[in-house]
Amino acid sequence: MVQEHSSAVKGKAIEAIGHYRPALKPKEFKVDGERVKHWLSVGAQPSDTLACLLKREGFTGMEKYIA
Repeated sequence: MVQEHSSAVKGKAIEAIGHYRPALKPKEFKVDGERVKHWLSVGAQPSDTLACLLKREGFTGMEKYIA
């Protein structure tokens, strides 16, 4: 989900760009790569967890978002 940082945690999301289902065997992670690139290009910052998942999927430059 893309969400404004200053909005409430349960507030309205700007856009749904994928999902992660860790309870499934095997774990399921699907994301729209083009939308991720778009949001990163306009200044969005992924959470630490999302950056790790994106790095595992082959996205470059995620190291700077991982604590």
